[in-house]
Amino acid sequence: MKVHSSDPHGIEPDALLSDLGEKVLIRRIAGWLPPVRTGSGVQVGLGDDCAVVNAPDPTVEQLLLKADAVVEGVHFTETAEPERVGWKAAGRVLSDFAAMGGRPGWLTVTLTLRKETSVDWIERLYRGMRSLAERHPFEIVGGETVCTSGPTAISIAGVGLVAPARLTLRSGAQPGDCLCVTGGLGGSILGRHLEFEPRLREAEILTREFKPTAMIDISDGLARDAIHMGEASGVGMELWGEAIPVSPAADELARGSGRPALEHALFDGEDFELLVALPEGLWQAAGARLKAACGTDLTMVGRCLGPGAEFALRRGSVCLPLVDAGWDHFRSGRPTGERLG
Repeated sequence: MKVHSSDPHGIEPDALLSDLGEKVLIRRIAGWLPPVRTGSGVQVGLGDDCAVVNAPDPTVEQLLLKADAVVEGVHFTETAEPERVGWKAAGRVLSDFAAMGGRPGWLTVTLTLRKETSVDWIERLYRGMRSLAERHPFEIVGGETVCTSGPTAISIAGVGLVAPARLTLRSGAQPGDCLCVTGGLGGSILGRHLEFEPRLREAEILTREFKPTAMIDISDGLARDAIHMGEASGVGMELWGEAIPVSPAADELARGSGRPALEHALFDGEDFELLVALPEGLWQAAGARLKAACGTDLTMVGRCLGPGAEFALRRGSVCLPLVDAGWDHFRSGRPTGERLG
């Protein structure tokens, strides 16, 4: 075992997990986390069988429960910077809270690690989560560590909070609603999937001031997530190809992939932007508000159609069926690039 006199546990930062063991690792993790914030509702954090947090008044806030995971070889590569992996692992949960109109409260983190994993890698992973918590406050109140001979995985279970009046489901879109997206889409494989900004501030403004009828975060690709929203709401949808905001990364990726940049914007996934259904006449005011407050573009990309209508992609005078293609963990094929980056 590597010993270092300045370390309170006698372990060098470049030691391996096999040098520490689980008990010391958990103590180290506790030291890497920021102090619990006053008013966070945490009564008992790390160190007991369960964390204890104060339950909110349900007339004031409701709880959002979410679990997500990132796996080496699927969501990040072995060479990805651990700070960015930590940011992504927690950020995916926060993005779903945003899509419901909520905010993060408390997270638990389960690490599935090889015993050869360096302690420094784990500390940097938590550094990424801590950086995200500094921008969008939440508390990490517990978790689990397990050993594997397979790929590294980080699983996060989170509890968010949302005011009942601002709770927004994917199932409320109405015929005639404007379909809008934040930011630009496609090409996340070139790096943005590891450093996206969860749209919590944007969602807070939209749900407080403009009352969207439905929202969903774009994690599986615009085409698939639009169909998810439409099916849940019982409406058809038409997307307008010329209006979809193609990101510079999608343009760059298209030059190498041989596929149109619009295809990347529709199908790549892991954009972690918001797809928002807004009542007719509100989207321009909402867009101006988001641009002024957050610097974020809001673009109208289509419209909700009546019940029984198809899902369509219109390009000029041509209207084609919208293909339900995007990221799917359990299907072998997809019309876009690999998810790794």
